[in-house]
Amino acid sequence: MEASAPRTAAGPAAGIGLPSSWELLWVSPSDPDPPAALLLTRLSGQPARTSFSMALLQGTLPVPAGGTGPVRIALGTFPAFDDLWCLYMLAARAEGRPVSAEWEDLSRYAENVRQGIWSDRVPVEQSLQAIYLAIAQQHLLRPQPRRESFVREAFLLFDSVTQQLRAGKRLLDDPLAAGNPVFERQVALLSADQSLYAEDLKRSERFWAEVPQAGTSTGASRTVPLLFLARPSATQFKLWARRDAAAPGNHGYPLLLVESADGGFVLSADPTSKLRVGWLAPLLPGGTGKRWYAGEAHDGTLISSPPGARLSSREVLRALRTPLRLKTVRKTWFTSRRMRKVLGAAAAFLASIVAVESRDVIVKWIDRTFRGSKASASVSQVTGSVSGGTGSAAAGSTDGGRPPHGP
Repeated sequence: MEASAPRTAAGPAAGIGLPSSWELLWVSPSDPDPPAALLLTRLSGQPARTSFSMALLQGTLPVPAGGTGPVRIALGTFPAFDDLWCLYMLAARAEGRPVSAEWEDLSRYAENVRQGIWSDRVPVEQSLQAIYLAIAQQHLLRPQPRRESFVREAFLLFDSVTQQLRAGKRLLDDPLAAGNPVFERQVALLSADQSLYAEDLKRSERFWAEVPQAGTSTGASRTVPLLFLARPSATQFKLWARRDAAAPGNHGYPLLLVESADGGFVLSADPTSKLRVGWLAPLLPGGTGKRWYAGEAHDGTLISSPPGARLSSREVLRALRTPLRLKTVRKTWFTSRRMRKVLGAAAAFLASIVAVESRDVIVKWIDRTFRGSKASASVSQVTGSVSGGTGSAAAGSTDGGRPPHGP
């Protein structure tokens, strides 16, 4: 657990900043809960479909009280969008800002993001949750995390968004980061993100999974595709996987297993698919005395390996193979490299035949049009000499370019 000194996360003069008496504690999953601190992490103890932001608006989250001593707030080492937005609202309330309509809109948006629901109707690179994630990755996924810069830049994002919403912009339909030089780098990186997902797919594994009745909200068993990604490079791999038209069935991957950069594993189900994976948590290996998180705060749509567990992808997939009856998706015949070469050669051969036949038709037409004239022979000779090289070679002719079936 690490602490940030007061005032390090202060924003610009016109924006929201942390009060000087506040202290941020950065808590890893294996750290104990720090005493006398507001925990903006480990939401798993709360009911599903809740978020810190909505709890704050509904009055069920304890608000730091003023006083001479510092207020201590604990964040995870990689805070969710909901965590930082809640911190921003707490800081704004400490400055005396009243609750506004845009706060409620953003809190409901944060709750959807926490549940894995993609509600944005703008390009991915312009969506609020994607830009936030790019900011977090830029500053936090490095040997020496730049946490102060991360909080400062996230607060700048929230400043900009709340101001635009107050001016009448729409949260889900308008590109709120467009034209803002502060976020140009994130937008540019996200624009190229889908090509990184294509590279991730080359190292992926695909399966058909049979989800029993216990794993669906409809009570009917289903067979759906599952994608395993090992340490993906793409930022929005979850979005690309859910929308992947090349997935078996052509409707994306409702189930996604991901090995993260720190060696942890997360299995998630698209919330819109009406699938649940929480029932699988007790069946997966976690080490001595360790259990997988069973998705209590995600309505059973997400489970994750215990912190610090040293698991291999083979172990996890082996444990999933029986309850989901996993079957590897083989490459279809037209996607293999050898078949692509065969099809390419066949296409070239057919093209050569078409070229020869087209030349013969033209020569016959010229002969019929100019039959009996001296021009007929000369035209035929010129046409044959010009087109016969490629066409005759393709057809196997060795007669100097003369059509194999002349008139």
